[in-house]
Amino acid sequence: MIGVIVQVSVKAETLAAFEESAHRLVQASRAHDAGLVSYDFGPVVEEGAEGDYAVIQRWESTEAYQAHLQTPHYHQAVTEWEPLLNQPVSVKVYET
Repeated sequence: MIGVIVQVSVKAETLAAFEESAHRLVQASRAHDAGLVSYDFGPVVEEGAEGDYAVIQRWESTEAYQAHLQTPHYHQAVTEWEPLLNQPVSVKVYET
């Protein structure tokens, strides 16, 4: 099994648009992606982290995660997020 943590820094004026897009991605992934164990997102609650979000995923295998990266809903989210972010996303993949 693998885990994925995505850290995202969102522009203050685009928070609502980001949350809508992330929610669509989570719902589509949960409904359609084989090998998905869990997929969640939410704001970082530490002081000074306004606009920072984490997307936390668990997959049965690296292959399942790689297949997710090829889905239309993933590509749509990446395209939607690009103008909403302060900086590129940080992605860390680990074994569980």
